[in-house]
Amino acid sequence: MHRCWLIPEIVCMICEKVEQDSTLALLARTARVFQYALDLLWKEQHDLASLLSCMPPDLWEKEEHADQPAVFASLRRPVVASDLDRVFFYSHRVKVFTLHGSINVAAGALRKCLLGQILFPNITAVVWNDAQNFCDLPLYLGPNLKHLGLALTDSLVHLGLLSTLLLRFPVLKSIDITLPLSTTTTAGVSTAVCHMRAVNRLTTNTLTPAALLHVAALPALHVLNLMSVGDVTPELLPRTDSRFADLKHLSVGASTIEQCTALIDLCSVSPLQTLFVALDESERSPPSAWTTFTHALRAHCAHDALQSIFLYHGVSSMRQMQLQPTPTGAALVPLLAFTRLTSLVLEPPHGIDLDDGILADMARAWPCMEKLVLGVSGAAEPTPARHIPRLRALLPFALHCPKLQSFGAVLDASMPLGGDESASTQDLLAQITQTGGNRTLHRLLVGYSTITDADVPHVARFLSVVFPGLKAMVCARGYVREGAWARVGQEMSQILATRVSAGSVA
Repeated sequence: MHRCWLIPEIVCMICEKVEQDSTLALLARTARVFQYALDLLWKEQHDLASLLSCMPPDLWEKEEHADQPAVFASLRRPVVASDLDRVFFYSHRVKVFTLHGSINVAAGALRKCLLGQILFPNITAVVWNDAQNFCDLPLYLGPNLKHLGLALTDSLVHLGLLSTLLLRFPVLKSIDITLPLSTTTTAGVSTAVCHMRAVNRLTTNTLTPAALLHVAALPALHVLNLMSVGDVTPELLPRTDSRFADLKHLSVGASTIEQCTALIDLCSVSPLQTLFVALDESERSPPSAWTTFTHALRAHCAHDALQSIFLYHGVSSMRQMQLQPTPTGAALVPLLAFTRLTSLVLEPPHGIDLDDGILADMARAWPCMEKLVLGVSGAAEPTPARHIPRLRALLPFALHCPKLQSFGAVLDASMPLGGDESASTQDLLAQITQTGGNRTLHRLLVGYSTITDADVPHVARFLSVVFPGLKAMVCARGYVREGAWARVGQEMSQILATRVSAGSVA
C-alpha cells in the first residue's frame, strides 16, 4: 500500500468526493484506511431502522408496515451488553438526526436496551418534527449537542419539557422552535429561553419583554428569527448599552412598521448585516412611520456593516392599496448612510412615491448595490395625480453601480430621452455610451411603469445603450401595458443583434 493512504487528510478528501452511498459502503469494506467512509455513511440519520437492525435478530419483536421501515415494537428477551456492541460501533458516528415522521421504535423498550448509556454520544444536531412523540426526544440527545430544531404543540407537557431541555443543555448554540402562536406558547417558550446562555442562533415566535431582554443580553447571539414581534416597546425594558451587541442577522414578522421600529430601538449600535421584515397584509401605518423606521435603522445599526434589507408584505387588495397614502423617497434618505448595501428590497403594502432626485442619490451612495427593488409589488397603477420618476432616473445607476444585477421601480417611460432633455442628462448619457453601457443589469422589474405604443422604439433604443446586458423586463401581473413592454424587449434584442453584426463586419 502506498504511503499516501496513511495520510488521513487524503483519505477524507477522497471519501467526501463520493456522492453515492453504495460507493462509500464499498470503500468501507475495501480496507481499514477507508473507515472514514463509515463516518460519512452514518453521519446523518432519519430513523433507527438501520441502527437497530445491527442488533441480534432474536432481540426485537418487529411489525412490518407497507412503504415504511420496520417498527421495533417490543423486546423478546432481556438485553445483554453484547447486544449493543455493533449498535455503538455505528451510533457514535452519527452527528445529525432528522426525524420526518413518527419514530419507529418503542421508547420504553429502547431505554431498556441502552442500559443507561447514551445512544448518540457525538450527536451535534437534532431536528425533531414528531410532536406526538416529543417526550421521547431526550433519548436521542447527547452531551455535544449544538443545534436543536423542534416542532411542538402548545401543551403544558411540551413547554415544560422544553424548559428542562434548555436547562440540561445550556451550551446549545442554535435553537429553532416551531409551534402555534398563542399566549400560552409565548409564556412557555419565553420561560424556556431564559435558561439559554451560549446560544448564537434563535428561531421562535413572540417573546415576552423579560425573555427578549435576556436574549438581547446574550453576548454571542448572531441570528434572531421572530415569527412575530408582538407588542414589545422600548419603554417596557430598561436602557443598556449592550443590547444585541453582536447581532448580525435579524428576521421578524410584524403587523405594523411601528413594531419593527420598536424592536430596532432596543438595539445599541448593532453590527447588523441582514434585516428581513415580513409585514401583514393589514399594515396601514402612515407615511411618517416609515421615516421613523429608517431613522431608527440609521441610529442603531453600524453604517459599515449593514448589507441587505428585505421588507415584504402580505398579498392585499389593489383597491385597498390605492386608498392608502404611500411613503415618499424622503423616508429613504436615512438609508443613504449605509454605503456597503448590496441588496435593498422595500415593498411597503402601498408602494413608494419616488422621484428622480432620491434615485440619483441612491446610485451615488451605494456603489456595491447588486439588487434594488423599491415599491413594485405593492404599487397601484399610476394615476395622473401621482408623481413617478422618469426613465432617465436609471442613468445614474448605469454610471455609479457597476455590480447592479436587478432593479425594480415604477417609472414613467412615456416621455423617453430626447433633444429637450437637460445638459446634465445628455452628459450622463454620453458618458455611459462611451463606456459601452452597464452590462451587469440583467433584470428590470417595471411593475406598473407607464408606457405608450409610440414610446416602444425610443425606450428600446435607450435601454440598449444604457443596459445592453438586460435579459428580462417584468410587469405587474395582469398589467394592460405588458404587451408594450414585451415589444420593448423584442426590439431591444433586434437592435443589439444588429449592433453585433455591424461590429463583426467592421
